[in-house]
Amino acid sequence: MDLYGLYNGRIDRLQKEIAVLKQKKRRYGLGRLVSFMAAIILFFALLEVNGVMAATIAILLLLLFLFIAVKDMDNTRHLKFRSILLKINEEELGSLDHHFNDFDDGSAFLPENHPYAYDLDIFGKHSLFQFINRTTATPSAALLADRLLHPSSKNKIGQLQQGIKALQPEIDWRQRLQALGRRSKITGSVYQQIAQWSTSRDHKPNGESTFKWMAIVLPLITLLFIILASFGILPWKILWLSFCAHLLLLWRIDKVVTPAYEYLSEAINTMDAFYDSLECMVDKAFTDPYLQSLQQQCFHDGIPAHQLLSRLKKILHRLNMRLNPLVHFPLNLAIFWDWHQYRRLQSWQSRYRQGLIGWVNAYAEMEVLSSFANMAFNHPGWCFPEIADQHFTFSALSLGHPLLAEGKRICNDAGLSGAGKILLITGSNMAGKSTFLRTVGVNMVLAMAGSPVCARKMEVSETEVISSMRVADNLEENISTFYAELKKLETILQRVRAHEKVFLLLDEILRGTNSLDRHAGARALIRQFLAEKAVGILATHDLELTEMANECKGQILNYHFDVQVQEEELYFDYKLKPGICTSMNASLLMRKIGIDV
Repeated sequence: MDLYGLYNGRIDRLQKEIAVLKQKKRRYGLGRLVSFMAAIILFFALLEVNGVMAATIAILLLLLFLFIAVKDMDNTRHLKFRSILLKINEEELGSLDHHFNDFDDGSAFLPENHPYAYDLDIFGKHSLFQFINRTTATPSAALLADRLLHPSSKNKIGQLQQGIKALQPEIDWRQRLQALGRRSKITGSVYQQIAQWSTSRDHKPNGESTFKWMAIVLPLITLLFIILASFGILPWKILWLSFCAHLLLLWRIDKVVTPAYEYLSEAINTMDAFYDSLECMVDKAFTDPYLQSLQQQCFHDGIPAHQLLSRLKKILHRLNMRLNPLVHFPLNLAIFWDWHQYRRLQSWQSRYRQGLIGWVNAYAEMEVLSSFANMAFNHPGWCFPEIADQHFTFSALSLGHPLLAEGKRICNDAGLSGAGKILLITGSNMAGKSTFLRTVGVNMVLAMAGSPVCARKMEVSETEVISSMRVADNLEENISTFYAELKKLETILQRVRAHEKVFLLLDEILRGTNSLDRHAGARALIRQFLAEKAVGILATHDLELTEMANECKGQILNYHFDVQVQEEELYFDYKLKPGICTSMNASLLMRKIGIDV
């Protein structure tokens, strides 16, 4: 599939559609101006000739003005939607060349202490999260982060894989969902409001029963007073009594309604757009059971969630009328508008509040699946890994780092079978040891999230990666680099001794001490790992550690990355090879910067 041609074709089509819509917008603008001005001019021009004709023509022209205004609003909505779609396709075209900095990098989700998030660049600029993320709602982004931070079970992975496969070819539907999501923008504060409101218990304000009957009876009494006064039965001054009663009741009602309105005010516009997102979710006919289950979460007693949300949206918009005081105050004073909308809001909440947060969560899951499906669509050569039953299995063909562009990515075959085994990798500086560790780790994280991986074929056991690669000191807590690494290794040992299903990725362990202690400590640590049936990959410059392969037959496997030197120049192929590295480049690199070695 020519993805560049596909996205360029979509961009061209959308640009043409946007040009047509902009032309229509100019025509609608001119039509509104002409019809409005014609209504005024013809009314006054014909008023002395024929008043009825003048009024009739003016009314017809004003109706034409309203018709054009409605068409213009509809056209503007389509224009904005297609502009969002255009932006989405331009971003995807850029992402094919690994330009994905426009997407949220998930830095807010980086935990302070995590087994692998910092080492494997899960969050931050040019991170795995930023590479995958196409979510638009804060709860969706949080779910994606959780999926990358915590491995799923084998059964869950199977469900996720099938859902992603079903969404992968649905580019039109996925982009429509994304565009609608960008309009709704369910932020963290909006989600918190929805969650608290939907889970809160019914709250009946003091004097609710009194407000209930007075809000109905008082306007009827006032209407009766007006009728009686118009017939001269009662004096008009009695209306002052009704006016004061209305003001007093309105003051009491406002104390109840205003806090509820202010609490939900930020969610009002979001609810308006979220209606379309829910409708998009349930209108699509899916055959995948997991996607169907997500759709079923968006129904209540057989009624689609977007229809129920439409009722809530109308109530919230009626409450939103208070932003127009010229209309709101007389209407509220006359019939206690806010109270009746508040009652409808309470009724909706008591019936459907438990479903509301479930609809948002189902939408978040769909957005996460759509993000992974978008990645799978953009990289059709990647595979969905098989999840092995036994512990431990890992094998991969053409395994590459997903954050490296295809033209720069060097892929390797790798494998490790059975518990109590260590893949020991040696190599010269810059030869690719650390990148290979991250390549394995990142793809395992993707596999445990139900995602496709950057490999031609891959099989891995259900496991959690735990790494020690980037260790830094902490001045605030007065912790040195060496002690920080010891603390990390202590955590790793605790999990290994508990025989948890973890996969270790260790890069130059105990680098913060002298070579004698480092070698002795590394040997002792490796022996403990093997004794506890741990499994993982360890990269090192310490060639003496490779001799342990003779002592621990079949438990330590030596592999390496090497470098070729030609006329004082270094050449790397970044290919993983069996055996021990025999070519080192540190002396050459030091000579290049002026150190005589």
